[in-house]
Amino acid sequence: TVLDRLDDLVTLKVDITDQTDADKALQQRFNIIGPPATLFFGCDGRELAALRLVGYEAPAGFAERLSRVASC
Repeated sequence: TVLDRLDDLVTLKVDITDQTDADKALQQRFNIIGPPATLFFGCDGRELAALRLVGYEAPAGFAERLSRVASC
């Protein structure tokens, strides 16, 4: 179900493991304390803050969260 819902979305994965200056700047820009964090953005490029996820979420809950994101 999760993979089916992801088919309609553009996904990007950012690895901030090395904690370079660019990694830290990205974390600061999006106010992320540490991974894992999943952010969702609307078609207008603005974050859908109510859907932000920090940490793990079981597949059923994550699929529900994905159903609330509109594809552009």
